[in-house]
Amino acid sequence: MSANLSWDAIIQSLADGILYMDNPAAEYFHWSGHLKDILTKSNVRTIKDLNMNSIDPHANKAVFCICDTLTGKIMDKIRRIIESHNFNRTIIYCSVPEYLYGEPDDESIFSVLAKDLEHWMGKPMALAEINFFPMFHTYIFSNFFITPAFSTFFPLLPTDAGRLNEFYKSQ
Repeated sequence: MSANLSWDAIIQSLADGILYMDNPAAEYFHWSGHLKDILTKSNVRTIKDLNMNSIDPHANKAVFCICDTLTGKIMDKIRRIIESHNFNRTIIYCSVPEYLYGEPDDESIFSVLAKDLEHWMGKPMALAEINFFPMFHTYIFSNFFITPAFSTFFPLLPTDAGRLNEFYKSQ
C-alpha cells in the first residue's frame, strides 16, 4: 500500500482481525473520532492494548497500530503476540515514517521487518505488510484541535508529586 492510505482502506483491513494498539494510537483514535468507525464499520473481532496477549484461537489476522519506532521492546511485544497465535496475516500501521529509521540498504526497513513478521507466523503462505499512517491530528483553525499523547503534552511536574501522594493517601 502507498504512504497515502485512506481511512476506509484501514477500516477494511480490520475485518475479522484483532486490533492491537499502543496508548498514543488509542488516544489518536479516540480524539479523532475514528474509534466509532472502528467499532461500527470495521467488523473487527476485538481491540486490545499492545501489552495484552490473551489468545484467540479463531483469529487469523492481526492488525497493529503503533505510534513508535518498530524496534526493541515494541517488536518484542509484537513477536510474542504473533508467535502465540495462529495468524495468517499481519498488518502494521506505524506513525513513524520509514525514512526516520536511517539510511536504507538494498531493501527498505519495512520490507525487512515484514519478512520477520512472516517468519514469526511460521507459515509458508503467511502475509505481512507494514504501512506508514500518520496518527496525529492537528486542526489548527476552527476549534484549534491538537492531539499529542498526554504523557508528552502534559508531563508530570515535580510539583504534582506531593499532591498525588496526598490524593492516594486519602483514598
